[in-house]
Amino acid sequence: RKYPMNKKQPLISVIIPIYKVEKFLDHCIQSVLNQTYQNLEIILVDDGSPDGCGAICDSYATKDDRIKVIHKENGGLSSARNAGIDICHGDFIYCVDSDDYIAPAMLEILYESMTKADAQLAFCSIQYVDANGTSLTSKDSYRKYNLPDAVWTPEDFWHYYEHIGKIPCVITSNKLFRRELFSTLRYPIGKLHEDEFVIHYLIADCQKICCVSDRIYFYRQHSTSIMSNRYSMKHLDVVEALIDRINFFVKRSQPSHAAFCMVDLIAYLNWYNYGVNKNDIEAVSRYKALDKKVRKLAKEVLPLANSITSKTAIFLYITHLLPYRFIRFCIKTLEKIK
Repeated sequence: RKYPMNKKQPLISVIIPIYKVEKFLDHCIQSVLNQTYQNLEIILVDDGSPDGCGAICDSYATKDDRIKVIHKENGGLSSARNAGIDICHGDFIYCVDSDDYIAPAMLEILYESMTKADAQLAFCSIQYVDANGTSLTSKDSYRKYNLPDAVWTPEDFWHYYEHIGKIPCVITSNKLFRRELFSTLRYPIGKLHEDEFVIHYLIADCQKICCVSDRIYFYRQHSTSIMSNRYSMKHLDVVEALIDRINFFVKRSQPSHAAFCMVDLIAYLNWYNYGVNKNDIEAVSRYKALDKKVRKLAKEVLPLANSITSKTAIFLYITHLLPYRFIRFCIKTLEKIK
């Protein structure tokens, strides 16, 4: 099927990294093909998938001339996204995870909100679904986060991130980007939590950020998801990302954000240490090495903290005085008093 180029509509490049998602791939691709915004370049990146994903990609390419297929050796999600970004021609870039799917009007809604506000980035709220696409209930608090309909500054973005909801702010797949944001930036190869490594750089290059309250991105939760094993050693990659973010904020003279990020990092390290299998020598060893590095950085950040909550959490962490659960109790108590 051929689609004539619409000169009134800028081209949106949709990049779909694909690896071992044969069960979900059709649903994902169809959700992109059925977009009300039709001036698309759809790049299917077969990241060396050992199942039938490569054949599915090739089949779609014969049916729709907007589709391009890249077959490459397995290099991970970042590598696949980067491969698509490197060859795309769009004025806007969108990356969707291949086990998820999007509402028919998602790209049109994000595009129109961006152009109306002259923003560099737009993102929407998330609907969590199970493996069958059935909406999950809001028993887990992180599923309750709902963005406002608003135009934010970068400072507004970090306020929401720090005080209301991290997940919709961090992930890539609910966001439409102007191409310029990726003029030099790429995702880190071989890292889990790859979105955590880039979000602070992306936001720093934005003047305006559009938020859409509609839950039009469908985030599938299933047992084979890359995020399912929460205590694997690879999940410590997020520690490296947060260390980089803290240094980023310090260099940009944003001490309150650096201090908040440090408290967040402390909480993560203690949570990981509490749950990791102590017989996993490799994971424990990496944890200890990173913990040592973070303690050194925490000493630099402590004088920058401008709230009693941050100062207390960082001080207790540095001095090894109290276990994680009691530290969290102290933080919550101080927040209530405040």
